Amino acid sequence: DDGVNWQYMRLADVYLMAAEAINALDNDQQTAWNYMKPVLDRALPAAKVEALKAKYTASQEAFFNGIVEQRGFEFAGEMLRKADLVRWGPMTPAQGGKPYRSPRLLSSYSSVITMREPVASTGCPREIPRR
Repeated sequence: DDGVNWQYMRLADVYLMAAEAINALDNDQQTAWNYMKPVLDRALPAAKVEALKAKYTASQEAFFNGIVEQRGFEFAGEMLRKADLVRWGPMTPAQGGKPYRSPRLLSSYSSVITMREPVASTGCPREIPRR
């Protein structure tokens, strides 16, 4: 034992995965809601939780959309979103991104940045100017 406790999974992740599985396999939104509710109770005021219950338990599709939404909020910045999107199917391998070679090395990690085409109306340059 090196004394370092690695975080493999958060309890919120377990609750939301259980809710997702129950909704998908049993089509039982009330039981699935019982797994999602502790995550929402921790993060939101009671009135908001009740409003979300009415919204999410309306149908199997509505509950799935709620899972997608809540996982996005709960795990923002924790590097789980991409895996979720790939698992659910809305994210294609390239997602329309194009490789961009930086004119100068931004870090020792990589000199390639993958980004989408810039929106023409923003007036953003296609390349980062050299200094």
